[in-house]
Amino acid sequence: MNTTTKQDCEFKFDKEVRDIMKKYFKLQDKTVNRIFNYYEKDIRDAIKGSYLAHYIRSLEQKLKEYTKNPLFSIIVRPLPSNSKNLNIGVARYYHNRYVIIYYHPKMDEIQLRDCLAHEIGHIFLCNFFPDGLKPDECLTEPLASILGILFMIDINDFYKQRCKKYSKREYNEIVEDFIDINKRKRKLKNKK
Repeated sequence: MNTTTKQDCEFKFDKEVRDIMKKYFKLQDKTVNRIFNYYEKDIRDAIKGSYLAHYIRSLEQKLKEYTKNPLFSIIVRPLPSNSKNLNIGVARYYHNRYVIIYYHPKMDEIQLRDCLAHEIGHIFLCNFFPDGLKPDECLTEPLASILGILFMIDINDFYKQRCKKYSKREYNEIVEDFIDINKRKRKLKNKK
């Protein structure tokens, strides 16, 4: 079994990136550091905790339509760290209102994603399976795993194959692209 910890996936913005930002956008150290610290503390942690976000978001949208409840939501939340359910995910469905998927906070990243994909498989089966499969039928376990496998193969393919073209830029190229966005916006504003 491949184990990946959260520390294996850590990335820090280095001084070079900060210096490029200061130079291109003519900002002071204090301002850049505030933005970087805010991003690291408040935004990045939330993003890192959004496991399988695109699948969950898609399912949530389908469930909003299916239940006719525009407030329907899927919540992914860690179990207490002392929970005995170390290597599994658990979902609770609140009919036509929301779903909570629980996971153990000490679970490694790959196993966590697999468990969430399995639970998402259950939600798809119980709500959208074409033949009207009922949630209490014994088939949901193997079928949820099959759907989870398909989700993870698709995600794996995305990161290994399709994502390559998006990640070839260097820091300075990304910054330059955003400078161009700002220039275009200024031109548009000056035309008014």
